[in-house]
Amino acid sequence: MKSIFVLLALLFTFQISAQQFEGEIAYSISYLQVPKEMEGMESMLPTVMTYYFSGDKMAIQQDMMFGSQSVVVDNATNTGFVLMDMMGQKTAIKVDTTKGEEETAAPTVTKTSETNKIAGYNCTKYLVKNEGMDDMEAWVTTELKAKMGAKSPFGTVDGFPLEYVTFQDGVKTRFTVTSVSEKTIESTKFEIPEDYTIMTEEEMNSMGGE
Repeated sequence: MKSIFVLLALLFTFQISAQQFEGEIAYSISYLQVPKEMEGMESMLPTVMTYYFSGDKMAIQQDMMFGSQSVVVDNATNTGFVLMDMMGQKTAIKVDTTKGEEETAAPTVTKTSETNKIAGYNCTKYLVKNEGMDDMEAWVTTELKAKMGAKSPFGTVDGFPLEYVTFQDGVKTRFTVTSVSEKTIESTKFEIPEDYTIMTEEEMNSMGGE
């Protein structure tokens, strides 16, 4: 279950202004550092992550060697679910999207003079310090109709990150946008397919999925 909540944390990082942006944003994933016990297993980790946005709804999808997993959140109703398709076993897990909302100190954000172009967008480099976390760096653009979410670890960064680095559980990861597509997203992207078995977090945990 840990990987599910990592995806949820990533999803809460972003928030799209209603009626401003609808479409998908794809990131490539590269692993800069992994724990010793994971060395040699990098090929089994996801290398692409795609966000889908439509109104108050957001989804994030990752494909892996043995299947895929997605997280969907409706910010208007504070509801969400996880879709897991592992070796043909399809499970939908309803999650509490309000978990982990305890107050934390605001991050310290420093805007640098460094600039770069990523996926055709002009970006500025920011340095971000969060209490209890490794320092982060992010390349941010103001040319997208998107803004950071209230739970974002990037604090008061002005714009949308097209590249950033995270460090969690001994894994240092770089996410880089490879494409941005403004288009209509089908409503089925934010629904539970009929062939998925629906479970609660508690039911999943009782089966040893934690």
